[in-house]
Amino acid sequence: MYSQSRKWVAPRVLKEDQNKRMNNSRRKIAPNSIAWELNLDVEQHKKEFAEIQQAQLERNIKYHTDDAAERIRLGLPATPPAIKPAFGGKVFKGNDSAVLSRKTVFAPDFEEGREVRHATNHGWINKEIAVWPSRMEMKYEGDDRISTDKLHGRFLGAPRTEGNETVNWQQRSIIPQYAMEDFYYPVPREEEIWLRVHWIREHQFSDMEGVEALGKDLMDMLNI
Repeated sequence: MYSQSRKWVAPRVLKEDQNKRMNNSRRKIAPNSIAWELNLDVEQHKKEFAEIQQAQLERNIKYHTDDAAERIRLGLPATPPAIKPAFGGKVFKGNDSAVLSRKTVFAPDFEEGREVRHATNHGWINKEIAVWPSRMEMKYEGDDRISTDKLHGRFLGAPRTEGNETVNWQQRSIIPQYAMEDFYYPVPREEEIWLRVHWIREHQFSDMEGVEALGKDLMDMLNI
């Protein structure tokens, strides 16, 4: 029965009509589609798709059954042990990362230690947390950047302090980044660019570079 009238229509005729309307819409939606044929039979397509899903399910069952049998034959548990989380599930507190406990903003408590109290009469606190770059800033650092070579191509938007609407984004101060996430400094040396996979004879890190790479605490321990 059509929803607009009380005239009874056989289900077969109704499905054929729906299929015809859908195929007519195909000319507007996907006129050049190779997957959606001109006179696609929707019911046949659903049937074939269900058969494919059933075959995939049977293959998965057979794979797991054969895998369990092979593990038992080798004297192993039928089910592989669950993969344990990294570091035994240990959760680092604060904004320490899993890489030598270096500070990072990619941590649940990334705001920890990112506050600066200004010496004003009100003593207000400005968090050193950068907001998402504005559309103008992303465009300037992206498509509008003059690219003379690959080195001067697209840049990531620098983290900047939050300001009011009257302050241009270029005038807002850049928030210092952690060493792990500083994509702008230091500029790589020629050796680091051209000889990254080669051993450079008698090449040594300076104390400043060692602190940058390993952290001050670890460098102090190594210098004992």
